[in-house]
Amino acid sequence: MVMPVHNGARWLEEAIDSVLGQDFADFELILVDDASTDASTAIMAAAAARDPRVPLHRFDTNTGLPAALNHGFAHARGEFHSWTSDDNLLRPAMLSRLVATLDADPSADIAHADFMLVDEQGRNLGVSRVGPTDRLLYGNNVGACFLYRAQVTAALGGYDPRYFGVEDYDF
Repeated sequence: MVMPVHNGARWLEEAIDSVLGQDFADFELILVDDASTDASTAIMAAAAARDPRVPLHRFDTNTGLPAALNHGFAHARGEFHSWTSDDNLLRPAMLSRLVATLDADPSADIAHADFMLVDEQGRNLGVSRVGPTDRLLYGNNVGACFLYRAQVTAALGGYDPRYFGVEDYDF
């Protein structure tokens, strides 16, 4: 799991804790500090100091999300890849369910699921339903809850830094 961060201190500690609180514990959380100037750096350093599954990488100059993701995945050691943002909270069974889905079907390269949207006060705004895979060419319908095999990253050559803001759709 890669978490690129640029000035995301507001929800960062909760986001990190939601990854570390997964019931599937065999993972690494690669934090990539993309030249943050707020409290993000200290929050990430504290997480890295308290959990050996959390390496921290820091850029002195902001590289942008696609490049930060590529840096994180270049250091990933697992057979599955995913990434999350500093304002995403993962449910405790997210990884175990997605890993089980991919383990059950070796021909599948990606698993994704619906996710809930919440406001700044934590109020449920509803579920965002992902669309069928045959609609991928018409929009990014994978959403914020996904896991894919590391071979996908290798086959696609990572995220294209030219497509900041639509890097996931391009990927």
